[in-house]
Amino acid sequence: MEEYFIYINLDGFGKYYFDLLYDPFQSLPYISYLIKEGIYFENAYTGVPSITFPMQCAILSGTYSVGTHNCYQYWDGKLNQIVYQGRQNDAETLGEVLRKQEIGFISIQQFALEDRGAEKGNKKYLYIQPSGDYETRFDLLIQLIQDHRLAIGGESYSYLELPHIMCLYIDDLDAIGHNKERYKTENKRIEAVQRRLIQIDEKLGEVIEALKEKGIYDKTYILLTTDHGMVSFKGMSYVGRLIKAIKRLGFNKVIACNTLKEDENFDVLITSTGIECQIYFKELPSDLETIRQRLKQETYIEQILIKDEFKINGITEQMGDMIISPKEGKHFNVEYRYIPILMASHDSLNEKAQHIFSVLKGPNLKKRYTYEKRVKNIDFIPTIAYLLGLPSLKNATGTLLLDLLEERRFYEEGR
Repeated sequence: MEEYFIYINLDGFGKYYFDLLYDPFQSLPYISYLIKEGIYFENAYTGVPSITFPMQCAILSGTYSVGTHNCYQYWDGKLNQIVYQGRQNDAETLGEVLRKQEIGFISIQQFALEDRGAEKGNKKYLYIQPSGDYETRFDLLIQLIQDHRLAIGGESYSYLELPHIMCLYIDDLDAIGHNKERYKTENKRIEAVQRRLIQIDEKLGEVIEALKEKGIYDKTYILLTTDHGMVSFKGMSYVGRLIKAIKRLGFNKVIACNTLKEDENFDVLITSTGIECQIYFKELPSDLETIRQRLKQETYIEQILIKDEFKINGITEQMGDMIISPKEGKHFNVEYRYIPILMASHDSLNEKAQHIFSVLKGPNLKKRYTYEKRVKNIDFIPTIAYLLGLPSLKNATGTLLLDLLEERRFYEEGR
């Protein structure tokens, strides 16, 4: 393998953080440099549910929950329990493809590869978890590029040659975006995320300079993308009003919870990870579309997906019969029925949660190119695997973005 690939995932990088900067190309000179050097995805979107564990797994397997079978949580009808799935991934990862090909790689806190191709202590297929913030993790990547060495926690790993695949996971934007610092307004929350994004950009610049000093920048693919954006919410949960609306449709026992009693019975179950909610009918109605249209008349509801639409959106059937997402600022939290302070999360169909930032640069790819077609974040890794001459990921459903290739290479390959 002659080319290199660096995958950087900035967890929680909603595209609007970039768009709302006064002058993003001045504020973020190195991200802007990648845009000029490669392809900027104007319409990149994540999947459902837009939650960290299932989405990080999805990106690295090139398939959403229809392939990974991870939708974060689901109701198991046989057990009558709500099951939490953690990092479950039933699909093949990029790390497992690389390992089969005996191609070494490094994963710096990209947890979706831990024990899925990479592992702690294995120098050739190394997973390290330094924790800390963006500086700690970026510094390890920079050290690796400059010195072909990693030193962490008393352990040191040296390489005769720089590994050709390097993965980096950064969660600062997500942590700040959730508003754990308790900013009182949405503008203040966004500004805090943007300040950290500017700091991250400086470290990205150090990575770019290190690659240039080593003379490998021009043959390195760099993918910068994310798992989801973020949308804020506050106040009373609308789950009580939703229960009443469903009862008005003729269902008697409607319950909302994240933990069921063993013998608990219901006609309709509502469960939620914080903002949107999943709906399970004990007996599936034949007129889900009619139910959707009736519920959409509720002023607090923004979008509803029904089971018939799950497959085309890559969603596993386990996720329920309906997914209901409220308008921005509202929530269907079943555990905390009142949120007194501004908070933010990402389990939502709202544009702020779904529309993500993504850029890709690399050898033989178009430059200064804005890609206007809608793409999914599960399209990127299958495309990179193709560009690197790797076998296809076994369960991938993402699209190969072959129109990213510059025309010369496209014609040389006879396509």
